Amino acid sequence: MITAFLNIAKIPELKRKVLFTLLMVIVVYRLGAHVPTPFIDPVKVREFFGDAFGNKGVFAVVNMFSGGAFSQMTIFALGIMPYISASIIIQLLTAVWPPLEKIAKEGESGRKKITQWTRYGTVGLSLFQGFGLAVWLYSQGLSMIDSKFGFYIITAMTMCTGTCFLMWLGEKITEHGIGNGISLIIAMGIIAAYPRDIGVAYAALKSLTLTPIQFVSVFIIGILVAALIIFQQQANRKVPVQHARRQVGRKMTQGGSTFIPLKLNTANVIPVIFSSAILTFPAYILPSFGDVGVALNDWVTLGSTHNLYNYFYEMKGVGNLVRGNHIESGGPCRQSQEKRGIRPGCQTG
Repeated sequence: MITAFLNIAKIPELKRKVLFTLLMVIVVYRLGAHVPTPFIDPVKVREFFGDAFGNKGVFAVVNMFSGGAFSQMTIFALGIMPYISASIIIQLLTAVWPPLEKIAKEGESGRKKITQWTRYGTVGLSLFQGFGLAVWLYSQGLSMIDSKFGFYIITAMTMCTGTCFLMWLGEKITEHGIGNGISLIIAMGIIAAYPRDIGVAYAALKSLTLTPIQFVSVFIIGILVAALIIFQQQANRKVPVQHARRQVGRKMTQGGSTFIPLKLNTANVIPVIFSSAILTFPAYILPSFGDVGVALNDWVTLGSTHNLYNYFYEMKGVGNLVRGNHIESGGPCRQSQEKRGIRPGCQTG
């Protein structure tokens, strides 16, 4: 691995691709993630999201994939998720709709048509989501202008433009960079939260809610999990194939043996995205059903009083680092800990 990194500086073509990828991902993408959407007060938006949702539920998942842009309502608030959704929809339609399946089997020309339709689907989904988000933001009093429909149009167009720019950026990274541009954008959005998590860990160490051994253990476990994921992603089953000898003209070709590599994980991250959305959906929709929904939501929301996973997250202060929030001296979570006899180490967003 060290040799591979040293080769970056020795091979001009590889060096150019790496520098281009770093420029697009770190400079362009991360700077754009801090450009606010027009006519939205960034300070009020941060305060509203912190008080209303914190770091829980479906909003936390969307915010994670957008690199924190969703909680600040920047031009990249929707992130690349509309493109991922459009790609999944097209893939599912390809499997169940014969005309689309026929086009997908046409080779390079069919692939270009599928890609073009995915782009159209991304524009439609981002406009729809951006418009819905604008309606919701206006209803919460976060608009800086009185014109309702003007705010709707500007916000929807801005969100759509940001998503289309990220889609274009990912394609350019795939074409001129080291490849997998969309995946790199998603990964960079998740990695962007690491400095905050390190700050939370340091605050937990200072407040003695997290011991040095636990702090080191969390990082070691994180490295091991990353290594296992890479190992599982690269794993494949080699199916042997034996070729018989055959005669070509007057020559007899020698038979040989090769293999067909079958990936262990052919679905990549799609199951993770689907499972995250499914698990967070109840916590998002249940509060709309009155007192019964609120009671049920208490059992499915991470960090609530009755959730079974909460016992692990609050065990000896480990939850202070895992949940990634700031420590606070009071609050409902602290009261629930005191009732169960747990030393308070709770945090809120």
